[in-house]
Amino acid sequence: MRRKQNNAGFSLIEVILSMAILAIISIPLLSYFTESMKYNAKMADKQHATTLAQEVLEDLKNQDVLVADEGTGETIKYLLDHGYTVVSNDMGKTDSAGKFIGGEGVFYGAAGNIGKDYDVVVKAETTPTENTKEIPEVSGIDDTSDLLAVENAQLQEALTHFLAINSAYESNVSARLTSDQIRNKMKRTIGIDIQKDGAYYDVKVSCTYKCEGLRGGGSNDTYESAAYAEERLKEVKHIYLLYNVNQLTDTVDITKGAGVDASLNPEIEIICQNISSVDPAYAITVTGINIPSVATNLGKNGKNGKVHNSSGIPLTNTKDLVENKSQIRKITLQVSVYKKGKGSTAGAEPYITVNAAKGE
Repeated sequence: MRRKQNNAGFSLIEVILSMAILAIISIPLLSYFTESMKYNAKMADKQHATTLAQEVLEDLKNQDVLVADEGTGETIKYLLDHGYTVVSNDMGKTDSAGKFIGGEGVFYGAAGNIGKDYDVVVKAETTPTENTKEIPEVSGIDDTSDLLAVENAQLQEALTHFLAINSAYESNVSARLTSDQIRNKMKRTIGIDIQKDGAYYDVKVSCTYKCEGLRGGGSNDTYESAAYAEERLKEVKHIYLLYNVNQLTDTVDITKGAGVDASLNPEIEIICQNISSVDPAYAITVTGINIPSVATNLGKNGKNGKVHNSSGIPLTNTKDLVENKSQIRKITLQVSVYKKGKGSTAGAEPYITVNAAKGE
């Protein structure tokens, strides 16, 4: 007997159940893909915003003078020239005595005004200048004809040497001289020696310290420190001596070897590195044959006539080194990037905020 086949297909209930199951499975998947697309779009925005923030920050840091000088109505002209507007500005703030204390300035760049896809807010905070000091202006140093001699730890080495001598002499610890007492007794001679060797000059700058009374009355001890500098030069045009003043007097003694032409007359530039703390009574004596011209910044502290000859008479061939004011002011920068149109909205969250500091 032939069996009858049933080709009726799925019933309505089966179709409905299948669709329900598919919906249950599909909804989380669709939700995942939707959230994934949103996340990717958000991350793309954040990446672009981060790039823009770094770009703005680098542009600001690369400006030679970002904020106008103190007392001239501080602002950031670079931002104003690039479409930003001032939200607030206290960068030129002063105290009740009129002394500059600085403050914060806020600048807003709407996306359309600055030619970007995002809004940008820049905050800049100024501070008073730091490390203000006068720096002597010297001409460029040529290593074929100029010698640069810089004092380093020679004073401390000499002081340690003299302390050891006094300690060995005086068995009574309470009777030993203190560091300050020995330092006040020390006298320094800076020697500049020029010798001729064939077509070259050997130039040496060294230092000798003397100290009296370390081993009782009448004693006199000497310490010769390591050389400040020693070079072989084809010519000798300038000798730059950078040193620190610690006593009321110093001596610079210039010697020339037998083979050195009498017409050789290099300029000696005596540059005091701690000029602000030098006693107004300080003077330096320059001795030697055919004393060359001297340039110095010693006239900055006290009256003229700081450079004498061995007779105590001020040298007439001395000129003042021109000094320029050097100072550093710290500017703190903050760049925040927002969604277009949100940069001026209170409470809006930025995509990214980056910070940096600039000195000028």
